[in-house]
Amino acid sequence: MRAFYATVLLCAGVLCRGADDPVFALKINEIMAWNRDFRFPGPPGSTAPGTPDLVEIYNPTDAVVLLYNLYLTDGDPAAAGTNFWRFPPGAWIAGRGYYTVLCDGAVVAGEARASFRLEQNGEAVYLLARDKVTVIDAIMFGCQTPNVSLARVPDGGDTIVKTASPTFCWGGVCTCDGYDADGDGAPDRQWCGANERANIADDVYPPDVDIESYAPIMPAGDAPVTVTARVACADTPADKVELYFRYQGDTEPQPVIPMYDDGAHGDGAAGDGLWAATIPAQGERGVEFRVIAYRGAAVDIEPDKRWIPYMSGRTAAPPLVITEILPKNRATLANSNGDFEDWVEVRNASGADVALDGYYLTDNYRRPHKWAFPPGLVLGAGARLLVWCDEDEAAPGVEELHASFRISADHEEIFLADRGGLFNGFFFSGEIADVSLGLVGDSGPLARFLKPTPGAANQSGPAPVIAAIEPRTAAAGAAVRFVVTGDGLDAVTAVFVGGAETAFALGDEGELRFTAPPCTADTLVPVIVAAGEICDRIHYVCQAGVEGVFVRGDANNDGVLNVSDAVTILGHLFSGRIVPNCHDRLDVNDDGKINVADTITLLAYLFAGGPPPPPPFPDPGVDPTPDDLEPCPLSAS
Repeated sequence: MRAFYATVLLCAGVLCRGADDPVFALKINEIMAWNRDFRFPGPPGSTAPGTPDLVEIYNPTDAVVLLYNLYLTDGDPAAAGTNFWRFPPGAWIAGRGYYTVLCDGAVVAGEARASFRLEQNGEAVYLLARDKVTVIDAIMFGCQTPNVSLARVPDGGDTIVKTASPTFCWGGVCTCDGYDADGDGAPDRQWCGANERANIADDVYPPDVDIESYAPIMPAGDAPVTVTARVACADTPADKVELYFRYQGDTEPQPVIPMYDDGAHGDGAAGDGLWAATIPAQGERGVEFRVIAYRGAAVDIEPDKRWIPYMSGRTAAPPLVITEILPKNRATLANSNGDFEDWVEVRNASGADVALDGYYLTDNYRRPHKWAFPPGLVLGAGARLLVWCDEDEAAPGVEELHASFRISADHEEIFLADRGGLFNGFFFSGEIADVSLGLVGDSGPLARFLKPTPGAANQSGPAPVIAAIEPRTAAAGAAVRFVVTGDGLDAVTAVFVGGAETAFALGDEGELRFTAPPCTADTLVPVIVAAGEICDRIHYVCQAGVEGVFVRGDANNDGVLNVSDAVTILGHLFSGRIVPNCHDRLDVNDDGKINVADTITLLAYLFAGGPPPPPPFPDPGVDPTPDDLEPCPLSAS
């Protein structure tokens, strides 16, 4: 990585200084933007060590430099809304000394804790003079490696290297006595890294590898399993990546399987950092695996302290089933603490009691043993229980299960596992407040329910399934006609748009048609179609008023395509009856031009069996093809 520096001027903006002012010799000497394990003791009065992002300032002169009129930021100094953090009152840095700032976003009066965090995927950090404009020093950096810092070698020099040997406040002492910054006649004791040591170059650090997926996650006995792992940082590539697997209960792995990033092994594009390899089919057997990435003599093992298990060819799964979840509980059911938290319902689908020792619940299929059911718990035949996913505990004296994780309505997964691996669960996304997701009749297909039934059987009946909605976007402030396609829509009894019930009609081909009320810009609008209490959902995007919707070919905007539209187009071309806007309506063949060909195309469709106009047709929408024609105003519908 390279640093860039402000030109040295005697005056910059309104700030003037002496040519030898030591303030302008200060350097951002070392940064760590991805601190995973480097425990930092913190300034005087800090309550506990942590792993914050770190920025170190170095003074290459022999003079004491006062810092409390200077600023740090990770934003563009010239941009509006930039977050400027000012050094605390009394802050100073000794000649040839260091000053370390914790970038943890927690502003504490008098402490060197910046109001921003560093971005591990890359950004810039600036040291600014008191005018917040003049750049004293800055470092721009790309994606970072965990526990590896960027450091100037030597201290204050122009060469910046990645190093696996960070030197922030080395040895754990972060205070020193010295300069009387506050003028009270006594040397101030402050956070200055007195026993800091010089930066060193240490290139022995591993790539950072993470297992991204394995599939299928519950394989049949004749199904191979493909594992993908990502080496995220392009400037810390892996020399090689290997997939290790073994049989559950064994200590020795099977032959190592090389992973590839060549675009030919289910790994995406060649050289994109995604590596893949495949474990052969294993019949009915417990398997576990891990990935090791190499960079010279350094390795990264994922997972580092365990293996990821799965059961191949499981013929008899345990009788436990996730029957219902509510990943966005706003007002449905409160727990013993009075909180509306997300919950998961688990049912014993067998006719015998099941002891839950050795069973687990997880929201990460790569970590099947994330939360264990408490020992001694028994679930009776046909019984069900709720697990609150809130990282909390039950109220005193209440028997209630609380998992050590939360679930997200936006994109998540929920699975049950035993010691062998996953055996039941599903993925979900885009869930709606107080609409649950579960099995129809406790054993049928996965569906959504307008009225959740925690602790009771799920509703039975037809389950509508949405495949698509057109258009996918709507202009803010305008009513828009929509079409929903899918399966089982003929059983729909109600449609809700943005929470409000909306009139609808069933089309000739089983589609649903309705007009949505005006929406608010920059929102995601939910649409629910329900057959009784069983429902499905989809969203469309409400955009700011850039372009309205229209029907291609409806030149006079009367809602009907007929010969009068051809007359309107000809009048626009030859008779001076100019259509003032929404010229996309007149572009019947969607070639980006208005000419006689549009009239011919329209008349051929109307009277000679010609093809219909391209979208948006027959339902209104925005123009899917860019062109230079006058767009439709928001009032066009």
